[in-house]
Amino acid sequence: MELSGNKAMALVLVILLMGGSIAIFFMMEMMHQLNPDIHEESHDYTVVGTLYEEDCTGTGESKYTPENSRTYVYSVNLEVKSLNHSEKIDFGLIFDKDEKMVPSVYEYIGEETIGDKTVSVYQYEEKGVNYTYYIGEHCKMIRAHIVSDHYDIVADIVESS
Repeated sequence: MELSGNKAMALVLVILLMGGSIAIFFMMEMMHQLNPDIHEESHDYTVVGTLYEEDCTGTGESKYTPENSRTYVYSVNLEVKSLNHSEKIDFGLIFDKDEKMVPSVYEYIGEETIGDKTVSVYQYEEKGVNYTYYIGEHCKMIRAHIVSDHYDIVADIVESS
């Protein structure tokens, strides 16, 4: 089977385009690994408060969960334990590209200072649970205060040294 000149040229062009696309993909991946987006970092949290009227402690983590190019979305998972009870609390955080919590979901309360950081404070309520979020730079949740009929807890970020 012989290829005509035009077909051979088209085949070479397709191969070059595919090779170039693959090379660009790997270069972009390497650049992303060398300069990661600060929004994609996970964070750890310590939790204290009351659970069914008993003192409780726990841990938590926030993870970036990319959904689209217009928002930053995080999944937060907290686990708290008291002497006789345990609870898992999961919630999401949604920010627009301006690093503000989406106003159609969260109510902006104002600014506060936690330690040496100025944070933006937002509130959200769902199914009888009241959430207050204290948000620092780059969509980083510095603190969350969560209140329901069964618990009143505060999750504070664990800063790496």
